[in-house]
Amino acid sequence: MKRVVVCIGLITCFVPLRGQQVRKYVNEFLHMGVGARAFAMGRAVVASTHDASAGYWNPAGLSALDNQIQGSFMHASYYQGLANYDYLSFAAKGAQNDGFGFGVLRFGVDGILNTLDLIQNGQVNYDRISTFSAADYGFFANYGKKLKIRYSKTQYSVGSGIKIIHRKVGPFARAWGFGFDAAFRAVMPKTGWSFAVVARDISSSFNAWEFSFTDKQKDVLALTGNTIPEKSTEIGLPRLIFGAAKSIRKDKWLLNTEFNMDLTTDGKRNTLIRSNVISIDPHLGAEWGYLLQEDDEKNVLFLRCGVYNLQREIIRNNKEVWRTQVSAGAGIRFGSFTLDYAISGFGQSGTGLYSNLISLRFGIDR
Repeated sequence: MKRVVVCIGLITCFVPLRGQQVRKYVNEFLHMGVGARAFAMGRAVVASTHDASAGYWNPAGLSALDNQIQGSFMHASYYQGLANYDYLSFAAKGAQNDGFGFGVLRFGVDGILNTLDLIQNGQVNYDRISTFSAADYGFFANYGKKLKIRYSKTQYSVGSGIKIIHRKVGPFARAWGFGFDAAFRAVMPKTGWSFAVVARDISSSFNAWEFSFTDKQKDVLALTGNTIPEKSTEIGLPRLIFGAAKSIRKDKWLLNTEFNMDLTTDGKRNTLIRSNVISIDPHLGAEWGYLLQEDDEKNVLFLRCGVYNLQREIIRNNKEVWRTQVSAGAGIRFGSFTLDYAISGFGQSGTGLYSNLISLRFGIDR
């Protein structure tokens, strides 16, 4: 009988069961990253991103868009096609050295079997099986502005954003939440260096969960040993991301490298640096570009790679080893259109969990 309703166990895996609580890994789907370029570079892009996806990575980068208007789209397939991850964004330049952007992302598993009503009055009827989706949504509105302050020709920018969170598990559970972000970026054109600090969920993020089960469904859950979740509020703590990037150009070759550190405040995680209060997760990315025409950075071929997710792993004989994951990708920029591809999540700790990502970006100038 427990196998009959095993799919409903997804509900209790993804949502809190009681009260108001601070939890680790709240809204982790919002921190997966967006854009094939970013995934190929190990998600080390907060200092160098200044396109339509900057609203997600660093809102301060919206003040340095290459086009008057930009749009981008990304699609990824996870767990051998079981889950789909999509992101759509739009950004535009303002009139006062500023820019704004909007984005929406969805991470979901579709076609989950609902077998709660499979057996009624001791009779099995497969016609009662239905399907539902477990999906998480994020809606973003962001703003970035260049500051008039200059020091040694360094250009400073600041940004902020709000995100609305919606999580839904079929007709059984749903939650609404929100959070606020703030960002800073400094660009040194003469040296090619860029620096950034992004504060996500600076006010903490909040999810308010509600659940809806019929009396018969509650009876089935109780008989099969499942916990019936209760109305609750989930709290996610702030995180900081620090980034430093270096850009070099020689003849028809470009080289961009970036190093990021994610600092989380929800307790000990399996990262390179960890404590009972904070954990620090470093990641590194590199991008090589070749100009198809001399002195024309609008037509470029790219190769990228990244290293991330450095973790301790216990193997045989309780021996502790370090594992990491690597990513790679390629892209082409042709005028105002850019097509990127990445393969992410492979390496010793991610064998068999490869993810293929494709993203498209286009720009329009008035």
